[in-house]
Parts: sequence; structure tokens; C-alpha cells
Amino acid sequence: MAATDFPALSLLIVSLSLLNGYLANPLKAPEGNHTSAKPPVTPFQIRYVTGLSDYDYKDEEEENQPTHYRQPQDPTQNSVPQPCDYDPCQDQQVPCAQLSALTRCLCPGVTGPQDRPEAPSLRKMVQEGSETVVTWCAPPSTVSSYRVVVDGGEPLVFGEQLRRAVLGELEGGARVCVEAVNDAGTSTPSPQSCKDYEPQGDDGMSLRAGVIGGGLGFLLVLSLAALLLWKFNTCKKSGSDREGLGNLSYSSEGPL
Repeated sequence: MAATDFPALSLLIVSLSLLNGYLANPLKAPEGNHTSAKPPVTPFQIRYVTGLSDYDYKDEEEENQPTHYRQPQDPTQNSVPQPCDYDPCQDQQVPCAQLSALTRCLCPGVTGPQDRPEAPSLRKMVQEGSETVVTWCAPPSTVSSYRVVVDGGEPLVFGEQLRRAVLGELEGGARVCVEAVNDAGTSTPSPQSCKDYEPQGDDGMSLRAGVIGGGLGFLLVLSLAALLLWKFNTCKKSGSDREGLGNLSYSSEGPL
């Protein structure tokens, strides 16, 4: 074989070696080529467990925690609302709307400010010294103020939280009315909101008159009894004297 045939044979062997390597691994790119295709990467699949919610995990964690690590719960949550501690007859009573806003309690039903209020309920009128005190109960209505009218005179105005008014000295039989007022108007007087004033002194005077009359009657009977007793003793003494005069053995100086 000629010497010139060795380079050609070497080149053929190298070419066959490269071709064999390429056929054995067709996806392998030749060295120096960075733009060849790469196999796709399959992403991992994430599975979610839906058997328990966040609240279930939270409750389970709180149950496993010691007592002193647990968060205090709001007592107003999941509780049944209770009626407000509201007395419509109490003087200086805080409006029920404020109590409800503070404690979430329930207020009694009332009509709104667009409706004319119902008449208050006049409770009693008592005499304190020389003055008369009037008390009343609020109606189931929105009230901005109260008015107390005596015998149709000039009304006395009191605040919405008041249930008591001090009047001057009143005469017996004076007509006293309590009225409720709001933006819609004034309540209409009714038998429950108006009363005639009856002084407490009338009963005392009647009692004193009865005591005095009884005492006078007792003195009269006692005097009559004393008079009869005196007359009886006088008659007895007069009979004894007549008996002595009829007996001659008796004289003013003694028996004869």
C-alpha cells in the first residue's frame, strides 16, 4: 500500500467513529453547539388535602394548647341578646338606645320621631312640705321633652330623661296633666296622663275632726254620769232627813 493512502484511511476511520457515536446517542448535541434541543422537563404535581378546613386546623391547634395559652373569646359572640335594663318610670333614666349600643341588648318597641308620641302615664302626686311632686312613666314613643300643665296654665318643660317634677303649692282639685313632645307634635291628654290633685291634709283633718268629736262625746257621757251620780246621792240624803223628822224620839239635840 502506498504511503499516501494512510491519511485517507485515518480520515475515514475518524469519520466512521463520529458517525457511530452520533447514531448511538442521537439526542446528544455535538460539542460547541449550544442551540440544540433539550428533552422537556415534566413539572411536579401538587395535591391539596381538602378534608380539613383552616378552622378545623385552628380548633385542633387550640385544643392541643395549654389553657393559659388559649385566646379569650368574646362573651358577646354566639350569645342570645337580652332585654335592656331599662325602666320607663325611673328618673334620670339613660335612653335605651345608648344602653343597646353599649351592651347590644334589646330595647322595647317605640314609635319613631316622625310619629306623634303617645300620652305618658301620670303615676302619683304627693305633697312634700309646701310643694307638690309629680312623677310619670315614659310612653312607648320617641320623646324629646315633657311638659307639665296645671289647670291649663303655662306649661313647665322638662328633659327627656326626667320622670319627676316639683311644682309649687297646689289647691285641692287642681287638674295636672303630663304631655310628651317630639318633632311630630305633642301627645293628647288622656285619663292616664291627667289627675286632679287631692291634698293629703284633707284626710288628716278628717281624722283630727273625728278624734276631737269622739273626745267631746266621751266628756259629755262622763259629765252626764257624774250628774246622775250626784243626783242619786242627793236624793238618798234627802230621804234620810225626812225619816228622822217623822220619828219623835229624834231631835236636833239627839234622842229624847
